[in-house]
Amino acid sequence: MVAFTHKHGFDSSDDLYELSIFDVNSVLEKLRDIRLTHIETSNILLSLNGGKLHTNAALLFAKKYDDVQIIISAPSEYFPKSYSYWVGRTFSTEISKENLDMYLDL
Repeated sequence: MVAFTHKHGFDSSDDLYELSIFDVNSVLEKLRDIRLTHIETSNILLSLNGGKLHTNAALLFAKKYDDVQIIISAPSEYFPKSYSYWVGRTFSTEISKENLDMYLDL
């Protein structure tokens, strides 16, 4: 996953962040850092274009901070034949109890 920040357009002054696709907790930490840096000057929008783990992190983050918005693209066409039919290994990740408590207000 790559996160970026920009003011009015995309150029070489944008901040780019590479985030792990396997560690939800590190994604939450980086999103928190980005928010703290930009909250006074920018609107924060998260697009759910990443994998399932990034989507979980983004949803937890947006649940905690009501100033963060989620945006979702709506495809104009679907191509079912291009979908994968994966059968194989299953991966799991652990979201720390601290992060669950913090983001879900448990």
